Amino acid sequence: MSAMPQQHGLRTLVQERLLSRLNALRKSVRAQQALRGAAWLVAAILLAATLQLVLDRTLKLGADKRIVLNLAITGFWLVVAYRVLVRPLLRPLSHRALAARIDALRPDGHESLQTAIEFAGAPGEPHEKRFDETSPELLRVAAEDAVARYQAADFREVIDHKRAQRRWWSLAGMAACVAFAFLAQRELMVTWFTRNCLLCDRSWPQATYIVAEGFDSGRRRFLPRGEDFELSAVVEKKMPRTSFVVWRDESGATGRVPMTRVGDNRLTASLGALTGNLTLRIEGGDEVTEDYSIIAVDRPRIVATQIRVQPPAYVRSEPIELTGTTLEVLRGSTLSFTLNVNHPLTGARLIGADGGEWPCITRAGAGAETPPSAELFWAEPRSGAFHFALVDQYGLENRSPVRYAVKVAADQPPTVQLTLAGVGELVTPQAVLRTTVLASDTYGVGAANVFSQRNEEPEMEWKLAAGPAGRRRIEETLAIAVAKTGARAGDKLRIVGRAEDLDPAGPNRGESEARVLSVVTREDFELALMLRERQLRAEFERLISAERALIDNYGRLTPPVATATAPDAAAPPQSPRIAQQYTGLIQRQSATAVGCGALARNFSQILEELRTNQIAKRQDERRVNDLIVAPLMELETRLMPQLSEAWSGLRKVDDPALRDQADRTAARVLGLMQAVLKAMSEWEGYRETVGQLQEIIDQQQSLHEATIQALERQINELLDEPDAPANP
Repeated sequence: MSAMPQQHGLRTLVQERLLSRLNALRKSVRAQQALRGAAWLVAAILLAATLQLVLDRTLKLGADKRIVLNLAITGFWLVVAYRVLVRPLLRPLSHRALAARIDALRPDGHESLQTAIEFAGAPGEPHEKRFDETSPELLRVAAEDAVARYQAADFREVIDHKRAQRRWWSLAGMAACVAFAFLAQRELMVTWFTRNCLLCDRSWPQATYIVAEGFDSGRRRFLPRGEDFELSAVVEKKMPRTSFVVWRDESGATGRVPMTRVGDNRLTASLGALTGNLTLRIEGGDEVTEDYSIIAVDRPRIVATQIRVQPPAYVRSEPIELTGTTLEVLRGSTLSFTLNVNHPLTGARLIGADGGEWPCITRAGAGAETPPSAELFWAEPRSGAFHFALVDQYGLENRSPVRYAVKVAADQPPTVQLTLAGVGELVTPQAVLRTTVLASDTYGVGAANVFSQRNEEPEMEWKLAAGPAGRRRIEETLAIAVAKTGARAGDKLRIVGRAEDLDPAGPNRGESEARVLSVVTREDFELALMLRERQLRAEFERLISAERALIDNYGRLTPPVATATAPDAAAPPQSPRIAQQYTGLIQRQSATAVGCGALARNFSQILEELRTNQIAKRQDERRVNDLIVAPLMELETRLMPQLSEAWSGLRKVDDPALRDQADRTAARVLGLMQAVLKAMSEWEGYRETVGQLQEIIDQQQSLHEATIQALERQINELLDEPDAPANP
């Protein structure tokens, strides 16, 4: 018989008689190993759960701490499970090892089972001995001997069945303990399961429960920095006799503040101004709460404000930036606010004093360049007092908000000024009125014109030169002939300027102050001017008298020649009395100079009126300008100020040079004033002579017309006389 058939026969014999029984033994051993590992694992789990219950019940751990503890316990369970359950089950358990264990229990077996297994070779296990190295007869004898010896043997005797039973009883005992714990202390166990397995915040069973108010699910509360903080809590079940707030700040400082009982189920405590973050807990009775966190944050506030107004379209203006808290906008404008705030907001709105609200758009921002902000586009602003209410991400609102006073103003009518150059209260029918209209409007003038009205007749419109609409300032001049208005001597002529803006809701119209002129004949006009000239000459004569009195007073202040200071000696200072008198002279001299200037302007006005009414002649131009107006202006602007300057020097020191200058200037002032008075008198005499000649001419014309009319009547009488009757 060859080696291969012999090996196959022996293996079949061993497998049928021995290996099948060893496989069953292997399963039993694995079960015993699993039972042992499960017992140790359950014991470890119960131990860790008990430790967790004790720690959480004693320290009342927060959710974060419970999570950390759960992770630690889970790690402990995994290590125990690997060491007592997974690793033993993964350790190899061969047929030879089982056979060696069985042979060890039977000394009389002479290791025949182990030898047979090694010779036959178990499935999946390497052969340690080969048939070609051993006698076939020896192999057959070893296999048959092993089968004969262990044919009736019980391989499970290698298992300690009592130990297995103890392990079953330990598992049952641990299960009974857990069941008893849940039955006897159901609330305690359910609380442990809820807190540590489900990670819910459920209080441990006790006589007193204290829950702080105003905190979120993470027991956090955000409070405004710098404001007083008062803690309130609700008590459930038994009210403690004493209770305290134990706090700790960021620097590590701690404190203990007693709480005050309010009613039957509330406790309060004042912790003062909040300067930084706090961690606190409440202790009272058998209650020691978990830690609460107080986080100090700033209330929302506006850091910078940008206010922009977009005027109505007809204004044709770019947006305008406004500053301050009083906002005046044109009706029809749109108003926009951009508020930069200190931290992100969850809501912002504009609130009016009347209760109106306008929500804003909030933006979280993205860094220092784009801070958190709120924006409001107000399409139809209205007048009133308004403020912004801000709510941040912590639920805090702003305090003492800035109040804005919004004034929505209607577009005001244009401002119109009418100027008639060289026109007084009287004009002649030959006058040509140089009319200047100045119209201005903040947002643009649409049109401006002049209107004249003769007595109560309808107005006549005089159009100005057309210009581009929308100009904010229009100034135009036109000539209006009185004759074209239809006004005659004895009529009243009213002239007014009007302008209107571009307001589509209007337009708004503005009107200047009306000028009412009396139309008179040339003779009446010249007579009125003559009366005005006489009044002006009388005023100038008063000024001459006042100037002479001033110079006389100055002469009294000059010291005699005998007591005058020598030329080489220093000029002595004036006495306070003399200085005070010089001060009075200077003030009165200034008033006289102003009077001369006023007279010059009045005579210039008279000349302008002569020009306007087409009466001025070349002689009038020369006399008024060269002999009256120019000298009066020289007196006002040069000579009299020079005299005042010399007196100002003499007020300080008595200087002969200054006295000489003052004397010469005073003489020139009086001489020029006398020349002006002479020119006024000659001009008035000239105008009187012209008036008399004109009156004679008018009388001659009237006499000539009366003579002609008398001759015409006589001729008509002769022509119209009837024939005399015949003598009988």
